[in-house]
Amino acid sequence: MDASSPRDDGQFLSYYRSPELASLVNLLYPVLPPTMTNERDDLVAVPLTGVKLPDGTPFTFTGDRKADLLRLNTAVAPTASPDPLGVLAGDLQGFPNGRRLVDDVTDIEIRAVACGYGSGLQALLGLCNLTPNNLVGDVDANENTSRPPSRTSRLRTAATSTPVTSSGGEGSTCDER
Repeated sequence: MDASSPRDDGQFLSYYRSPELASLVNLLYPVLPPTMTNERDDLVAVPLTGVKLPDGTPFTFTGDRKADLLRLNTAVAPTASPDPLGVLAGDLQGFPNGRRLVDDVTDIEIRAVACGYGSGLQALLGLCNLTPNNLVGDVDANENTSRPPSRTSRLRTAATSTPVTSSGGEGSTCDER
């Protein structure tokens, strides 16, 4: 049970700066460029303090107190066509600026940990953008994301562009019994 108050989240700073997931990405995906495993101030800024724009203007920045809170910049107008990768795809209304049902939070966070923020955030905030780490995940821009994925939904990896399917198709490692 999480008995910690957000005002006390600073006690977990070492876990944000040296995330275990970064080491696991390096271990499990040796074909990817190595991601940083410590001094990850980018992972401190996004969830714990919010982000300032290069000119110092707060985008989601809420102060120096470290608290893992959902932040929302209401000055960003809603978009008619939300992108599941949120800010990583240039959709500034998306996660981590708030949270929509369409946002693929898992892929967004894995890409962030793997230093795959994308060219937009690299240009805007100077965040790391390793290729192909910025392609890791299972989101397919051509797939209809308004319905749950089917049993044979494709999983993309940065190591190969051959789809892996759960029905034993090309590239499958599934053992259908």
